[in-house]
Amino acid sequence: MLTMNQVFQDKKQNQEFTEKGYLVIKGLLSEDEVGTLTELYKSNIPENAQGFHRSLDQLNKPYKEKLSGAIHDVVTPRLNQYLKDYRFLLVSFMIKEPGEDTKFEVHQNWNFVDETRFRSVAIWIPLVDVDGSNGTMHVAEGSHRVFPTIRGGPQIPSIFREIYDHIRDHYMKPILLKCGDALVIDDAILHYTSPNLGTSTRIAIAQVMIPAEASPIYYYQPLNNEQAPISKYLIDGNFYLYFNNRYTPDAPPQDCQLIQKFYTSLKPINCEEFDALMHGDSLMKLKMEEVPLGSQTEKVKSNGNNKPNFWQVYSPGNIGREILYRLGLYRKIIPDSARGELQKKTENEVSCKNSIATAHPQRVAHFYDQQHDAFMRVYGEVIQAFRTKNVTVLLDQQIQSIGLEPGNRVLDAGCGICAPAIHFAQSVDIKIEAITISQKQVLAGKKMVQKNQLEERINVTCLDYHQVSSHFPDNFFDKVYFLESFGHSHDKQTLLESVWKVLRPGGQVYIKDLFRKVAHHHELQERIDHEISRINQNYHYNVSDLNEFLNLTRKQGYILEYIKTIDLPLVQFEDLAISNEFQELTGIGRINDWKNYIFPIDFFEIRLMKPQFDLDKGQDRYFLQNLYRVQIKQWEETQL
Repeated sequence: MLTMNQVFQDKKQNQEFTEKGYLVIKGLLSEDEVGTLTELYKSNIPENAQGFHRSLDQLNKPYKEKLSGAIHDVVTPRLNQYLKDYRFLLVSFMIKEPGEDTKFEVHQNWNFVDETRFRSVAIWIPLVDVDGSNGTMHVAEGSHRVFPTIRGGPQIPSIFREIYDHIRDHYMKPILLKCGDALVIDDAILHYTSPNLGTSTRIAIAQVMIPAEASPIYYYQPLNNEQAPISKYLIDGNFYLYFNNRYTPDAPPQDCQLIQKFYTSLKPINCEEFDALMHGDSLMKLKMEEVPLGSQTEKVKSNGNNKPNFWQVYSPGNIGREILYRLGLYRKIIPDSARGELQKKTENEVSCKNSIATAHPQRVAHFYDQQHDAFMRVYGEVIQAFRTKNVTVLLDQQIQSIGLEPGNRVLDAGCGICAPAIHFAQSVDIKIEAITISQKQVLAGKKMVQKNQLEERINVTCLDYHQVSSHFPDNFFDKVYFLESFGHSHDKQTLLESVWKVLRPGGQVYIKDLFRKVAHHHELQERIDHEISRINQNYHYNVSDLNEFLNLTRKQGYILEYIKTIDLPLVQFEDLAISNEFQELTGIGRINDWKNYIFPIDFFEIRLMKPQFDLDKGQDRYFLQNLYRVQIKQWEETQL
């Protein structure tokens, strides 16, 4: 169980932080304070400022003292309004110049205190808006409770070093912030920052705070010698002003009190082990053992040659559990009374893991980032497979189908590089929030919007559309549309719930997408389902079943306004040969056996409405939906 002193003064905030490992504080710094700190950096830019760099990594101690003191004076008083009995340890500017090589890989922060007794926190504050394209912080929610580790500088290797891509693809959640917002994270949480693909410097601050009663510590191990013991030092508050192991990575700290030497397990874990731990397998817990030098236990475990063996990797209790876990026999020792519940829980966790592994939003992002140039070459600026010879005809038809009206506030959920949004905004006086999970599309979309001088009408953000309710206010949008993007969702129920929250009463959702074709013959259906599985696998899609989709909309409470095939004259229809061109260019989803191929999908337009529940606006139109809420949800008539 995670040992945790109270971090936040507010109990609700503290509970959320304890469970998730992070908390966002909106508007921690004022506009003037953001301006003061931005000017502080710009007037003290180091000579070697390129790529990703930190002020704390500079060798000039007076320079670091000056910046550290100035930031501390502004930020710490603000943090003291939220944190409970915490004190300042270190702070640094975290700078990302534009460039694809500025990613900061998956990691945990160092151990700054004894984490068996205390929790240190890092506070990350951007001084510019971070929208997903310019160096955004991502976190693996809850990982701080799962992975107690010994962490120091580059000398101590990470146990995650073989699975960085797996963690990034399946577990990382982007945290989008406005300038002056603060992200507070437990230093043990797994996190990373994406590259700055924008056009301007991303300036941020990272400050570490520790409990007032805790003594700061530092772990050291000789570089490239995992079998050597780890040294634990007691440090003072000025340690990070004069010690820098980025430029001297194998230098132990000087003039610091050595308080312990020990061995610990450093065995890297694999994807399966990581998944089992993150999904809460109670019989497999990561436990980093500290085996003191010179102890009787250490003499037995080291085999006399200072080389860690199996005893140093797991405690005796964990050895038995690990063996049973790997053999698949652990259920045999579980009491019958608990077996059913555990089996059900395990099956749910496996189902959850499989869902993440097959259709995780980050896989979609990587797919569009990697194939960006191919999409531009084949599809041009409008990435839709169902299209007209002149795409302007299709976009004009979509204005009518979506129901765009002057003054509407609109969400483009899966905007590509914003060509449809630009056409809509040029045709109708509307404002559009355009979101995509692809960082390359965000960058290209912003350039397109700027080129068309529509910055006041279209805002482009890198955001997973499942999370719109966390990013936008309730009842914010008049229209939400998905143009062949809805099918990328790995959790359509969550997506429909999230959209419901940000859609105003009476607002509409438009979906143009492909749906699984249903055949009357079993043999044909098998071939259809085979082709559907190929689409899902090759394009990181999750083709919807129409009936299942409609059930989800009814469960949420949407009113179905219409469902129809796309109403375009046949003479305008370009057919789907453009998809074949993409397949030939990339090799993705190429069809080699046209003789046995069967077209597996239907293209539909669907429009949903969030009920108004307004007597003055024709409530009788929604009688059946209202009756459902009165009878099933036990609503009072006054709630309608």
